[in-house]
Amino acid sequence: MIYDSDIIVGTISTSIIYQSLYFKKLIIQFGYRRMPWLKNVKQMGLTCVDKEKEIIKILTNLKNDKNFYKRLLLKQKKLSKYLIEKKKNPIKMILNELETNS
Repeated sequence: MIYDSDIIVGTISTSIIYQSLYFKKLIIQFGYRRMPWLKNVKQMGLTCVDKEKEIIKILTNLKNDKNFYKRLLLKQKKLSKYLIEKKKNPIKMILNELETNS
């Protein structure tokens, strides 16, 4: 399912994030402000939204700008490099972030 998709939209799931990065798919993450560990994931390039206006803006840009998708994928490269290329465990990353933010 992830392999055949162009965009992965969802709430917090490390397996979906990891698989989406592995298959080089754009991720749009909902509810990131409710999860403290997602703050750093957003800083690493994951597209995160919290409000309906934000998702509409992103989807409109994807529809109207051919290069917008590529730019968002490029932003995800830092996170992809960290998790996929360095073979980091996403669960450990989340637990470390939770400990740091506690």
